[in-house]
Amino acid sequence: MTIDLPLLTSDTNTQTANGTSAAPVELAFHAVVEADRQHLSQTYWRWCELFDRDPASRPSQHPDLLFSEVSGDAVLCSASQAGQVLALGILVPKVMTLRQAGGFGFRASLHGFRLVGNRLLGTADESLMRRMLAACATFAREHHATFLLVEDLESQDPLIASAESLQHDGFRLFSPTGIQERLKIEFPPNPNDYWMNFSSKTRNTFKRKQKKIGTTRLVRITEPAQIAEFLETAHTISQRTWQSEKLGLRIHNNDAELRFFTTLATQQTLRSYLLFVDDKPAAFLIGTQHNGHFSYEEVGYDREFSDRSPGQVLLLQVLEDLLSDNPPRVFDFGGGTADYKQLFATTASTSGTLWLVPPGIRPQLCLAYLRTCRFLDRTARSIAKKLGATTLLRQLIRGKLANTSVVAPNVDSTEAGHVENVPHEDGGAA
Repeated sequence: MTIDLPLLTSDTNTQTANGTSAAPVELAFHAVVEADRQHLSQTYWRWCELFDRDPASRPSQHPDLLFSEVSGDAVLCSASQAGQVLALGILVPKVMTLRQAGGFGFRASLHGFRLVGNRLLGTADESLMRRMLAACATFAREHHATFLLVEDLESQDPLIASAESLQHDGFRLFSPTGIQERLKIEFPPNPNDYWMNFSSKTRNTFKRKQKKIGTTRLVRITEPAQIAEFLETAHTISQRTWQSEKLGLRIHNNDAELRFFTTLATQQTLRSYLLFVDDKPAAFLIGTQHNGHFSYEEVGYDREFSDRSPGQVLLLQVLEDLLSDNPPRVFDFGGGTADYKQLFATTASTSGTLWLVPPGIRPQLCLAYLRTCRFLDRTARSIAKKLGATTLLRQLIRGKLANTSVVAPNVDSTEAGHVENVPHEDGGAA
């Protein structure tokens, strides 16, 4: 996808507190160039400063992490005032098949853009947010995109209202994954009080499971020097998980993953774990922690240990480690309602992946087709439930996902199998 930039989008005068006109807020687009990647540009350093100032920034919004993931085109939508960058929207080209978006049969590719981090960096101002999202959506339309993708967007996020306002301009909203429950743990001021949420009977059950599994050793992964060995071990475990059989290999232990995880560790946002049982690698958990927010990204366990609840033992020990050293405020399980998430969570919301589909014959035809597939899928689920064939239908869905590309952690959830009714790795249901 070729991108012709820079392009000035708009500017608007603002008022100061005493009613005088302030400098206009200008929106412009900038294609990331090699000087940005080599840390040789003002754009790169202003981007880093904005990331550091934003208390809600996401690890994926740091330029170094983006560069470790994306080797091709990336585009910045910047809002600036009097030479100061106020906010950035980070866009990267995104290619999906109709099947990955929930369509049946066809393997046609759809080209669009993805908003990195699922949010705009640096601003909580809803008026500016609306202008910037409109500019990004218009940019996508002008470059013949089928969609502007915002992944894993929580229902109360103000970006939802900004997206809805664009329907007046002919854009349509669509969620390939549908809206699903999102479970979290909000740790109390005294983190150890968290365990008091469970009855004494449940706490005793936790102790029995940890005793039953054997001698365990939990290794926390946070440093760049640990990455190569971590990936090698996690890759070995990944080959023996149910996900590898049903959905494809999760950890590939390749140069791209080495670069990605090393960058996360360098940025001090990686917090992942390995569980050894009787000195044998049994399970892994990939997580990040940034600004008091722990994200539960990926988990897997060797099926050899499946009769000893390895997922739940791993999660219990990870929670103990989190609570004892640099505890986050929030542990975010992500989308889905697996039983183990409901057991450990203390709060819930809803979230889903959002497409902004621009006006135009081809994008709207794709949207109509996908909505028809969604209707047929829901009808099939309803019939299967009435006939007692839900398990068979779930197996068919997993088979469909196995035929699509499976990607590394921390990238698009629509490709990683995080869809409603297709569970994440067990994590404790055993």
